Amino acid sequence: MDFNDIKETDIWQLYSEAQSYARLIGMYEDTDRNFRMYNGNQWEGVKVKDIELVQLNFIKTIVKYKVGTINQNLWAINFSAENFENRAFMEVATKVCELLNKKAAKIWEKNNMDYYLRVLSKISAINDEAIAYFDYDKNENMPILEMLAKNDVYYGNENDSNIQKQPYILTKQRMPVVKARELAERYGVPKEKLDLIIGDMETAEESGEAAKYEKDDMVTVLTKLYKKDGKVYYSKATRFVEIKKETNSTLELYPLEHLIWEEKEGSARGVGEVRGLIPNQLEVNKTLMRRALVAKNTAYPQKAVNTEYITNPNDLNKVG
Repeated sequence: MDFNDIKETDIWQLYSEAQSYARLIGMYEDTDRNFRMYNGNQWEGVKVKDIELVQLNFIKTIVKYKVGTINQNLWAINFSAENFENRAFMEVATKVCELLNKKAAKIWEKNNMDYYLRVLSKISAINDEAIAYFDYDKNENMPILEMLAKNDVYYGNENDSNIQKQPYILTKQRMPVVKARELAERYGVPKEKLDLIIGDMETAEESGEAAKYEKDDMVTVLTKLYKKDGKVYYSKATRFVEIKKETNSTLELYPLEHLIWEEKEGSARGVGEVRGLIPNQLEVNKTLMRRALVAKNTAYPQKAVNTEYITNPNDLNKVG
C-alpha cells in the first residue's frame, strides 16, 4: 500500500496549516525552553570539562511564590438568590440555590478542582497559557476535567483570546494505534479502512522533552470543534481516516477554557512569567560560572614547572 496515493483528511490539512503557524511564532521551541528553564535545565547544549555547570534557579522560586499567592485561598462555585427582586420567589430560589451548591460542591470534589487549579495556574505562569477541556461522563452524570497541553490546541483565529469567538478549535491527542482502531470501529468505520490508522512519528512538537520518546506504537487523533446554527459540532480523524463524522454535540459553548497568565495584545496565547525572566537567569548563571572559574584558578597555589629539565613530566601529579 502506497500511502502517498491516499488523500489526507480535511482535518489533517487544517492541522498542518496550524503547525506551520505555530512554527512561525516559535511556539514549540518556546514551550520546551520555558519548561527547561523552570525545571533547572538551564545550560542546555553547553559542554565544558573539569568544572560543574552551576546555576541559581530563581525562576522556579518566583513562579512558586506567585502561584502560591493566588491559590492561598480555596475556590468554590456558589449560587445565590440575593439578587432576586421578587420577594415571593425568594424562598423557592433560595432552596434551588442550596441544591445547586450541593451539586457544584460534589462536582468540584469529584474532579479534584483545587488541585487542578494549582496545576493549571502553574503551567500558565510557566508557559503563557493552560487549557482545560470538559467532557461529560454519562455514567457519573457529571462533567470531567482534562488538562490539555498548549502544543495540543490550535485556534482558528490565533489573534483572539476569546475562546467562544473562535471559528474552530483543533485538539490533538496521542493514542495507541490499537485504541484508535477500537474507537474508529465503535464509531462505525469500515474494517477495510482500519488498516489506514497507522502509527506515526509526530512527536517532535510534543510538549516536554520526555513526550518526544514513546514506548508504544502511537497515532495522532485530531478533534475539530466548530459552531453552526448556534450549536457546537465536532468531528474526529487521523491523517488518512475520518473516525467520527460531523456530529451535533447540542452544546452552545465550546467545552474548553484557557487560563492566560497575562494578556498579550494580538495573541490568543498570552504571555507567562518565565519568558521575561530567562535573560536575567542566563546572565546570573554566567556570572556564577565566571566566579567559579576565578576561584578555581586563583584560590590555591599553582605549580609552575619547566618541563625541559624533568625526565618524567607525566609523573608530576603522582604522589611519591
